[in-house]
Amino acid sequence: MPRLLIRATSRFISDFDRAQPLLRACAAGALGDLQRAFQSRPDLALRRYNTVKGLQPTVLEIDVAGGERMFAHWREGQLFLLGLGKHESTKHYQQTGRVDIEIQRCKPLPHSLARLTSAPFFTFDLEHDWKDFGSEADASWLAYLDKQQANAVTRIVARAKGLALKDWYFPVVGGGPGTGKTSVLLSLFERAWECDLVPQVIVEDQVLEYVNSAVGIDLAPYRVSTFTAEAQSQGGILLVDDPRSLTEIQQVRWLAQSRVFRAVVVAVDPLQLFGDVADDPFRQLTAGKGAEFIPLSSCYRQKSAVGQATKRALEAIAASSPYLAHEKKQWFAESRREITSLANALEFPNSGGRFKVLNAPSPSEVRAEVDRLVRARGLWTHWNPFLIAFDDSLEQIPTPWMKELKRLSRRTELPLSRSTAVKGVEFQHGIIILGESLFLQLENGFEGATRRGYEARQLMRIPMSRAKDTVTVLVHPRAG
Repeated sequence: MPRLLIRATSRFISDFDRAQPLLRACAAGALGDLQRAFQSRPDLALRRYNTVKGLQPTVLEIDVAGGERMFAHWREGQLFLLGLGKHESTKHYQQTGRVDIEIQRCKPLPHSLARLTSAPFFTFDLEHDWKDFGSEADASWLAYLDKQQANAVTRIVARAKGLALKDWYFPVVGGGPGTGKTSVLLSLFERAWECDLVPQVIVEDQVLEYVNSAVGIDLAPYRVSTFTAEAQSQGGILLVDDPRSLTEIQQVRWLAQSRVFRAVVVAVDPLQLFGDVADDPFRQLTAGKGAEFIPLSSCYRQKSAVGQATKRALEAIAASSPYLAHEKKQWFAESRREITSLANALEFPNSGGRFKVLNAPSPSEVRAEVDRLVRARGLWTHWNPFLIAFDDSLEQIPTPWMKELKRLSRRTELPLSRSTAVKGVEFQHGIIILGESLFLQLENGFEGATRRGYEARQLMRIPMSRAKDTVTVLVHPRAG
């Protein structure tokens, strides 16, 4: 895979060092986006940028945020960063003609910036052409299965039908966000009767409500908990949605091995389990004659632009560590290599969507964003189409922003610390409001010291992965 070689002049390094932290993070994000575009299509990556009129050699303008941009020159397979600032900064080169001279004195990127471009958290501006997919516009979307998910259901049903009395069956359906794990369990609930197995479920309150609202199935009479499942078992099939920890998975596996249930099906994203989950204990859970692991990689429940932006965030989480010492960071990464690869294997067949970061947006920019959402196509009526998640450290959402956001009348609103309250349910459009401090922690990476940045990244994957069509991040420059 081609990689863009980036060098910087002394002028650029000086501009970067003097810039505010938010501008530095945005510059790093823009460079990261360019790096990925170059890896995908090196012949087209630089054509997206304007050039400064009247300058030779050619100088590119790479938009950063709020009228700020980076100035760069492409030569012999290398990108030379010349400066960072407003358009007026080009007057220096128009007056002195020193582009060639300064390029000759270029240096590699400073470590702080090179690290930022390697694994940033946010995709700053991504939009794909829209194509309708399945039944995504109506309530039956929850029950819709892509081919991979339908095959998983068929496999589980076939094995459950053929179980001898002495046998036990414990399939673990695993995958990243948007891979339809809950939809697989819903299909198994409906098909359990084919196997002469009474279905029972372990689900969170919000999933119970979502299923009832979307497809009119009341799971409440069939609901049990990890603690009551043994006493309430009807000897059929237990469907476990999004368990909280490895310990909970171990407990329900025992229910299968002990034949309390003929079959127990677990749907899980390993990276959303509480605690430091590692490959070895997770692998042990799916070992044994009656157990199997069924991976899902088709992220069909998010539009491709949103899914790819979420995947980038997952990769940034995977590159993070709560540890400071190099040896501990290396051990942490190695111990989670297999479960982390689940996120890296995601595919995005559902074309369309939009992911955008607005840094210190004006009230008119927020108004324009809300106007776009209000006019969005096919807004759901069976469930709130809008999710608003906000940084707990914000004393209040800026009044002009909130005035506009209140126009999204059918919305679910919560602080990031309560993101688990929307695990397992879906929205069409998400808005995430961050203070500058948390935004910088997320975007710039996190190494040890405290666990706050690492845990913040873990929480952020939930609201980012709950929206199907669009995600907008609003960054407040004087808070957080």
